[in-house]
Amino acid sequence: MTLDTGFEAGVVLVETAALKRHGAEVLLDVVRAELERMNGVIRQVASVRPNADLIAEQVALLADHFNVHCVMTVGGSGLDPEDVAPDAMVQVIHRPTPGIAELLRARVSQYNPEFVLTRGAAGTRGRTLIINLPDNPEDLGHCFEVLRPVLPAALRRLSAGSLLRDRQVRLL
Repeated sequence: MTLDTGFEAGVVLVETAALKRHGAEVLLDVVRAELERMNGVIRQVASVRPNADLIAEQVALLADHFNVHCVMTVGGSGLDPEDVAPDAMVQVIHRPTPGIAELLRARVSQYNPEFVLTRGAAGTRGRTLIINLPDNPEDLGHCFEVLRPVLPAALRRLSAGSLLRDRQVRLL
């Protein structure tokens, strides 16, 4: 699948108490529906305990082995001790993209002031965009309202950069 026809995503569900309370299937349905609105599909889903090493391993696997365009972690981005998804990001991203997380915090906190407490992050690993998302269905929906114009643009830029690098290599 190319960005011309859509994009593929990987989802890592972080099995926090909040995720279990809201329901993994409910949250996955929100992500699936929102990605479909942007012409995206979920290629792989992983469910892991709230452990930074396990989360990092799954995110890296999705980015490196499955070559998805983006990986989204759902859950584990708040202040509770089990919220370690942002800590896993530090282990796997090559380049941070703080503007995405800042925009999510700014916009979603208009609906839920406590959203400013999220430690969610975003960054790239190779040509894959990685974003931490919340485990509350309502906040998750608001995040996608923000991501609808941003995510496709980011993925196009990551893809365009890789095409340019490929052309430069061939020319040499």
